[in-house]
Amino acid sequence: SFAKEDAYKNGNRVLYNQARNTLNKEIRVAKKSYAKKLEDQFSSNDSVSVWKAITNYKTPSPSTK
Repeated sequence: SFAKEDAYKNGNRVLYNQARNTLNKEIRVAKKSYAKKLEDQFSSNDSVSVWKAITNYKTPSPSTK
């Protein structure tokens, strides 16, 4: 995060710790959300959606030649 890097460069330990903690919290929330999404897809037996979510697969757009 930019806030964390800026605080580190400026030597502001308090702001650095706050930014680090905020970033870590956001990462935990994102991981839980992702895990819940995968769990929901597994429980619905939707293997195509699970595979797309895991691989971040997107259907290629047709070329416009």
